Amino acid sequence: MTHRKIKLIFTLLTMTMLFCIHLSPTESAPSSTNEITNKIFYLNGEKSEYPIINVNNDGVNFIINRDIQSYIADMRAAIDSMPKTTASFHYKIYYNDSSVLSVGFREYRYYYHAAHGNYFIHNIVYDKKTGKKISSSDYINLTVTDLQKAINNGSASIWGGDGQAELTPEQITSPTYVSQNYYLEKKSGKLFIGFVYPPYDLAPWSTGIIHIVLPISKG
Repeated sequence: MTHRKIKLIFTLLTMTMLFCIHLSPTESAPSSTNEITNKIFYLNGEKSEYPIINVNNDGVNFIINRDIQSYIADMRAAIDSMPKTTASFHYKIYYNDSSVLSVGFREYRYYYHAAHGNYFIHNIVYDKKTGKKISSSDYINLTVTDLQKAINNGSASIWGGDGQAELTPEQITSPTYVSQNYYLEKKSGKLFIGFVYPPYDLAPWSTGIIHIVLPISKG
């Protein structure tokens, strides 16, 4: 089956599921605990989940879920088109309030006979009023020089191992761009923005995914 056919079949199935959600008779505003549900799918035979968003606006639900479904369909088609590729997939809700949803997707692929696998990171911040994606510049407008200054003066923290191990500035190379892969996260009542860089961009593959995290005032 071709890449195009695989994507088309998966997209048609998931769009049917979305319309069923929109036709639900429930119209009450969902709470933060039930507005996100998990949809199970299988990737190379491994059970995985992705989020289905259900805010009190059918149009917004459709926009956000269609975007997520398109990403999942592209990912599955790419993996299915590569023989002997193993993969795993996870998602994380970084931040969720009445107006903003920050979600991150992490995918790991291992290609047959490769020296090691590769990580693929996809972070999106959605406006829950419109369904549109929010740019990081709506929260903080940084140049590469600004980002490096924040690293140097300690106002930005650096984390490797997909955000689990704190690093020093000496353990990474200087960023050459401000990543558009970003998320929002609230800690101790303060809002932070995390810029995510894949392995090799700022450090060796063994250091993992790099997060550069800064506090922001908005929110």
